[in-house]
Amino acid sequence: LQEFENLRHLLLTETKDWRALAIRTGACLYRLRGILAAGNKELTKESARTAREAFDIYAPMASRLGMHRLKNEIEGSAFRILYRRQYEHVQRMHNELNEGNAMQNVLDTVQTDMKHMLENDEEFRRQVEEFDVTARVKEPYSMWQKMLKHKYKHIAQLPDALALRIVLKCRKQSPDEHVDTTRARERALCYYAQSLCQQRWRPLAGNPRFKDYIEN
Repeated sequence: LQEFENLRHLLLTETKDWRALAIRTGACLYRLRGILAAGNKELTKESARTAREAFDIYAPMASRLGMHRLKNEIEGSAFRILYRRQYEHVQRMHNELNEGNAMQNVLDTVQTDMKHMLENDEEFRRQVEEFDVTARVKEPYSMWQKMLKHKYKHIAQLPDALALRIVLKCRKQSPDEHVDTTRARERALCYYAQSLCQQRWRPLAGNPRFKDYIEN
């Protein structure tokens, strides 16, 4: 592990061009895909090393570069290679829960409702130049990590197995509005959107679990 940490530190501090890091990270995913395509049932020493490098070096590097889709695919591929039994277990639970595409149907319905709610709110529409509502099902590797951390028995216990995100851009009040003023107004609008969502979808009574993603 220390060897991987040293190599990651070297790559992040010594490589001046971020494109070189992106190419190295993409090459890691290429190797992982090749291992999965080969379909070998036995985990070889070389495959294990590639998967561990993916976890310890290239996934964190992709995250640092802001390439989150790449990070997720690297982690997911390495998970399937290095922890095959655990991956199959999580995937089996996911398939049971998502029978008839139930999870995606819930996300699609709420995503559409949320978008319409924001579009029809006069104050939100007046203050916001553009916005987007995205939805996602948690990745298998992230599900497994959280199950281990909190000792959950099933992915249905994960409070964030499904998630939605609102991203907005504030409409400037004047062409010369200072950037700090715009950011402060965007922050306030995020809280306003959050309050609209909490009125439409009531939080569970007595549930202390709340993360202020706007503040953080």
